[in-house]
Amino acid sequence: MKTKINLLITIFILSIGCTTDDNNGPNYVNDLSSIQGDWYRVGGNNPDNNGMKVNVDDDQGVLEEPALSNFQIDDIKWADIVQSANDVNVFSYQELGSNYNYFDATMELGVDDTLRISVADTGIGNIQKWVRTVIDPAQPEPHDCFPYGAMSFNDNRLDDWLEFNEFDNYPSLLEVPSDELGGGYFSFSINTMLVPSIRITSSAGSSGSIFTGSSAGTTNENTNQVAFLAHPGIAYDVRVNPFTGTADFPLPYSLSWTFNARMDCYEPNNTLSQAKFIPKNETLEAYGLSGYVTNSVASGDENTYDWYKVTTTSEGKLRFNLESCPSDLNVSCRLMYTDGSQMTGQLISTGSNTYYYESNASLPAGTYVIELQMGGAAVVDLNVESIPLFWNETYQFSVETIQ
Repeated sequence: MKTKINLLITIFILSIGCTTDDNNGPNYVNDLSSIQGDWYRVGGNNPDNNGMKVNVDDDQGVLEEPALSNFQIDDIKWADIVQSANDVNVFSYQELGSNYNYFDATMELGVDDTLRISVADTGIGNIQKWVRTVIDPAQPEPHDCFPYGAMSFNDNRLDDWLEFNEFDNYPSLLEVPSDELGGGYFSFSINTMLVPSIRITSSAGSSGSIFTGSSAGTTNENTNQVAFLAHPGIAYDVRVNPFTGTADFPLPYSLSWTFNARMDCYEPNNTLSQAKFIPKNETLEAYGLSGYVTNSVASGDENTYDWYKVTTTSEGKLRFNLESCPSDLNVSCRLMYTDGSQMTGQLISTGSNTYYYESNASLPAGTYVIELQMGGAAVVDLNVESIPLFWNETYQFSVETIQ
């Protein structure tokens, strides 16, 4: 009897020792939130199983679409998922094999929102790729182009100065309707017997000005004129005054302006969250206009960007083609994952102001983002300069996958 008691105690101690595991330490949390939801199989060394859909709920992955496999709907395809204590993007679990036995396996979540699976077995299907979203190649690609009726307009006003040092202010005289999503540009002029001065500011600006200047020294000093890129929903204040010359007061003057609307069916797409879906292998066009919101347009401002999204259905390199671009517009490109992280790539020139930008790595099927930043003149003194080409011309581009 004494011997049996000692043996039982020894077994109990050993069983306690065997339960020690790094994953059950005091600071360990089995956080599976990043892989919850639907996953679609798009690659691996058993192509017949591509198209399967698994839904991860807590620590189990339930098969919802078997594709051409011999599995059944509601099979537990991924069982007992456990997050690694050393890497939050690596998970161990049990993979249901075609013989309906479970095998040790790991899955790794990549920055491109892709699960890469490795099964500890040499059989077919031990390497797999799964993605969050998938598009049937037979279905039309999503295309977030929403045309609208862009409306240009013009107006004028007659007024006078009572004395030489008078400054006349016109708050919100120039305003872009909020439904003119692509913006456009204003052309503004003043005509009088003296040399007039103009100051234009954004109603949303706190300091500085979009334009301040006179027509002194120009070929027609009695007319002062300016043009600037304007943003949807923004109003602009105008101030005019006699700058130099001799005349009798009251002195009449005339103001005139035109808003030149530009229809861009992808606007607003100034941020990652506003990125618009575009189809592959199709030449598209948009305006590279960066209208004034405040009194300056600086590199990095939201209004200097156009963002697009594209979904691929097969593995390959992603390529953005700038096929045509006005000579006075600079368009720079970055390729990104949907979380905003940048992928590496290379730029190859194809002309004086055209190029293609291609990812260095081959990417699995999924959704990716193209970020374009625009650079070009946002205001011009029409007394000495002309309207830039890109204010009236689009840039043309396409996106494709390279196998």
